[in-house]
Amino acid sequence: LIHSYLRDNNDAKLGLAATIIPPPADIASDSNRYGDESSGQSAGSLIVAAMTGRKDSVEADPLRTWFAASLLSVLLHNNDDCKQLALGYKLKQQANSDGEGVEEDAMPLLDELAYQCSNYSKKLGTQLSNLAQVVVAYLSILAVWLYRHPHTVARFLDEGANYQFLVHIISGSMPAPRLVQGLASFLLGIAYEFDIDPSTNVTRESLYPILRKQASVDQMLLQVQSLHKDPIFSMARTIFLFPNKIVEMDPTEVYFDTTITEILVDHFEVFRRQVVTDPNNPSPLPLQFSQTQMSAAIAVEDGAPPPTASATTTTATQSVASTLSSPMVARAVSPSDHLQGASPSMIYQAEVEALKKKLTTRNAKITKLERTINDLKSQLAVAAIEQQQQHQSEGQPQQYQDSIANLQRELDSTNAKLMDVERRYAESLDQISQLNQRLSEAELHLQTKENEWLSDLQLLEDRLEESEALNRQLQEQLEHTSIPAAATTSTTSHDDAQTVDRLTKQFKELETTQEDLMLLLGDQTEKIDNYRQRLRQLGQTVSDSEDGNDDNDDDDNNNA
Repeated sequence: LIHSYLRDNNDAKLGLAATIIPPPADIASDSNRYGDESSGQSAGSLIVAAMTGRKDSVEADPLRTWFAASLLSVLLHNNDDCKQLALGYKLKQQANSDGEGVEEDAMPLLDELAYQCSNYSKKLGTQLSNLAQVVVAYLSILAVWLYRHPHTVARFLDEGANYQFLVHIISGSMPAPRLVQGLASFLLGIAYEFDIDPSTNVTRESLYPILRKQASVDQMLLQVQSLHKDPIFSMARTIFLFPNKIVEMDPTEVYFDTTITEILVDHFEVFRRQVVTDPNNPSPLPLQFSQTQMSAAIAVEDGAPPPTASATTTTATQSVASTLSSPMVARAVSPSDHLQGASPSMIYQAEVEALKKKLTTRNAKITKLERTINDLKSQLAVAAIEQQQQHQSEGQPQQYQDSIANLQRELDSTNAKLMDVERRYAESLDQISQLNQRLSEAELHLQTKENEWLSDLQLLEDRLEESEALNRQLQEQLEHTSIPAAATTSTTSHDDAQTVDRLTKQFKELETTQEDLMLLLGDQTEKIDNYRQRLRQLGQTVSDSEDGNDDNDDDDNNNA
């Protein structure tokens, strides 16, 4: 109920985030006098207390911590205001153990959650347990918090211990189940991708060697790939993609909520591209598998048996081959690669058109799969009726059993393909939405530039008019003060001659200034015409009055 209320309700999220800070001590103490220790706490502070409480309470009731982390994930997801508000909250703790009650600032909430996650990760084994459920909850809330929020990423990386324990989990030096390893790899990849805040102390250039050498990018990709293939996450993904489907699950087997599942599904392919991208080299680097893994992967792709009979090597080979065969490991050719040097808006439009074509193709595939499913269901129904009739008359032949089993397998396979196509369809819609937003920003930028150039042009025209007026005034003064050559005598005063020279000099200076202004005006007019042409290419309309004014201005300049 709380999830449904908070989802897509930013006002409610912000109101609940404001209660993360506990109420004043006098209010809490007044409530505690009536015997209710939780009545004096705010809703947000209770959520935080469930995740930062005593170790014995967390280990005794892991679901309490898991649900608190799930609520905080919904609160922070896609809401920068709530993330920033929670980022400024610091926990309070007793500074002395003698009970004097002196308080001091403790770790920020972000660092406290990372510390709790690191502390419980040290107690994990390779098998799933209630403690693994708690660690997954902490990793999930950290991933949601860092997702698309560079400022939080910068604060997270300021403390080296926050990401060093992730490296230990990924590298295997700290034993952990596959789910925890995959989520830790995804969290470190999110931190690397969004490490773009100018105030960060750990830049992408300094973080990339850690991914490449200590954590191993290849290992991260394999672990996240394994996470997506895990039956527990597959069940969570099914619930996310088909929310109306009723699934019965034991609460102790629930590890992923809808928030982290949505991010893992929607951002999976982007994650795989980003972790192999060197910040000093825009093109994604090829994966560096070992020679044994590469040979095994090639053998699997060719249908040959793997080079070793070891079960462990076979599993690793299949994982590597699956990763290499994925379309997102190799760099795909983008429509923008053929538009080098074009404007950003043209590139965005080309990418949008390409995505629309992909969307149309996927829609056609979905329609075809749905038609196939309906045909299979019809065949299955007919086979069931025939089976029932045959059973009533002379018993059920073995061939009908085989036919029904084959049809059921085909139906299951088609349903799986349909689920995959629907997931890609949702990702395409999200990419189109992002590109449309970027296109709108580019159009707004061009419109702003045109307004600035028009303002500068008007200023130059005003200055030119002032110069022409002053020029005419000086010319009139020069005509009145000049003396005809026939009437000039040796008795002309020295002051009149100086006046004529001074006015002549000013007249020449004004002529020079006027010529400079005419050149600037011509440049401004040419740039504005170019911007109008670009606006027309982007679909913007330019009124006839603006074109008419430009033509009149050109005529006036030519006459001048």
